[in-house]
Amino acid sequence: MRKPIKEEQIWNYDQLLKYIKSKSDQKVQLSEIEFLGIVIAIIMGYSTLRLIEVHRAIVLKLPKGCWQVKTAMFKGHDTGVTVIFRPLDDLCICPTQWLSSWMNRRKKKHEKLPVWWLYSKNRVALYEETSKAVHIVMKACKIPTGYTVTSIRSSSMTKSIDQGATKTEINRATRHRKGSQAIANHYDKNLNDKIRTRLAKL
Repeated sequence: MRKPIKEEQIWNYDQLLKYIKSKSDQKVQLSEIEFLGIVIAIIMGYSTLRLIEVHRAIVLKLPKGCWQVKTAMFKGHDTGVTVIFRPLDDLCICPTQWLSSWMNRRKKKHEKLPVWWLYSKNRVALYEETSKAVHIVMKACKIPTGYTVTSIRSSSMTKSIDQGATKTEINRATRHRKGSQAIANHYDKNLNDKIRTRLAKL
């Protein structure tokens, strides 16, 4: 039986960002499944939400190019969580840009369809399909076989720690530790903006 990959051997988060950056001006050529995988992967990386949380999310476009992602926490909290993405300096690896491009594929009459609607299937993407989509992206990034989709979260957190984020900042930004609901679910937006800005540096 193959031993599981240990977390300390996690791949470099920049592998994912560099791949996404290379595809930023090729969105029209992307297959729907790879496009889906990139959008979900970039949301997971910058928010550390779990795949199941991203799959059940509702997104809303806000003023000034911002996007709101609202979902129910999979574990650890009884209430939902809202993540607000703001434009980063490098739009090629910015979740707001990729979400906008994903949503702009649809015609006006389809604006109210769920965010993960697949035109090729004429239905919402199943959880298993979102997982497959992210794995396709991970493989394209040359991430070694054996890593799970969850490793995107671990890789993102590892980069934040390497960049000097404290344990307290990571706990607050990733909602990993139970605390007051005010901190757990309406966490400091300035802290998260700061961490995401650093994460985007290649």
